[in-house]
Amino acid sequence: MIRTFGEETRVREDRSPAPRDASPPATPRTVLRGALPPARRFWWALGAGFASEASAVALLVVSAWLIVRASEQPPVLYLSAAVVGVRFFAISRAVFRYLERLTGHDAALRQLASTRADLVRRLVPLAPDGLARTRRGSVLGALVDDVDDLQNLPLRVVQPLVSSALVAIGAVVLVAFVWWPAALTLLACLALAALVATLWGWAAGARAERSIAPLRALLADAVLDHLGSLDVLMAFGAEEQSRARIAAADAALRRSVVRRAGAQAGTAALVSLLAGVASLAAVAVAAPGIASGALGGPWLAVVVLVPMAVFEVFASVPLAAASWRQVRASAERIAEALPAEPPAALVREWVAPTGVGPPARRRHPAARRVGPVAGGRGRRSRRSGRPRRSPRGRPPDPSRRARARDGVQRRREDDPCARAGPLPRDRRRLRHRRTFGARPRRR
Repeated sequence: MIRTFGEETRVREDRSPAPRDASPPATPRTVLRGALPPARRFWWALGAGFASEASAVALLVVSAWLIVRASEQPPVLYLSAAVVGVRFFAISRAVFRYLERLTGHDAALRQLASTRADLVRRLVPLAPDGLARTRRGSVLGALVDDVDDLQNLPLRVVQPLVSSALVAIGAVVLVAFVWWPAALTLLACLALAALVATLWGWAAGARAERSIAPLRALLADAVLDHLGSLDVLMAFGAEEQSRARIAAADAALRRSVVRRAGAQAGTAALVSLLAGVASLAAVAVAAPGIASGALGGPWLAVVVLVPMAVFEVFASVPLAAASWRQVRASAERIAEALPAEPPAALVREWVAPTGVGPPARRRHPAARRVGPVAGGRGRRSRRSGRPRRSPRGRPPDPSRRARARDGVQRRREDDPCARAGPLPRDRRRLRHRRTFGARPRRR
């Protein structure tokens, strides 16, 4: 029990041993969960991304209908709504794309700063003894490159998947209202494209994508060893071997990046090929409707051109799968850089959480006042800025301050050192120390 100015504060005695680390152990799952921005901030980016992709598809649909319908030379009044729609969707696509970039990157970069700060907070108590088994290049790569790769999780994985899925479902529903056999062919081509492109990307580029982060760490480790031990390497004539090690690590990293780019190019080619197949299938299934007159020319253009617009949006799905593999590898490396448990021999200070220790001492209300202000017109309170009052509530007496000044002046006149003129620096410092106490040293 602690008594402070008539108040009683009970402190519970915690006899349990102090925890070594208040944070849970780092795993790839916890790292990935921490890289996602909060929903209240990220759903704006999801909504803007869906609106931008939907505007792109709607722009192509309205433009195709307008061009074919205008070729039939109807009255201009019948085309005015389509003309306005083309202008609206063209402008809204750019506006929503800008909002998507702005809100998405703002949320991702804010969360990235929080993730990096949390990683540093975990590493600082462990350095250097707790990281003896971890290479410096691995720690540097996890703190810089791998953390930077985590921003791809909301921007290149979650957001493209959500926007593409919603737009694809909406396009299939729209085509079903126009001509339902074409909707079935579009749905089948979308499913086939997702399966084939993802499998091709996994087979051709998964190994390269998983190896980029370790090779990047090896390159950083080689560069750090070369720069940190340059004088020793030059003294023993081993500088050329160190440079060859750096060149070999750079060549391996370059080969992995090139293989990943080739896999992504093959995925984009497959998606484009299946987009053409979907358009040809739409023409094939819509031909009976044109022959029977159940489907008009403008709606045939819509049925044929919608798959091209949808596949342009859907092309980000295989790229999102590739980004997911890279983000997963980066999260695993971050978790490896952080030991699950600090070494037993590592001594770490444990600070009790807020509310367990004794409360701070309460100061007298008169001690919260400050000295004279710059204008010299009396003293003012720190909080309200009003003229200072004594503890009893009475304003200060000017004559009392005058008498105090006269006493100081008389003491100065009686001091022979003051009459002799200014004191040297050491004597003035000694006099100040005797009068007011020792000055705090500057750090």
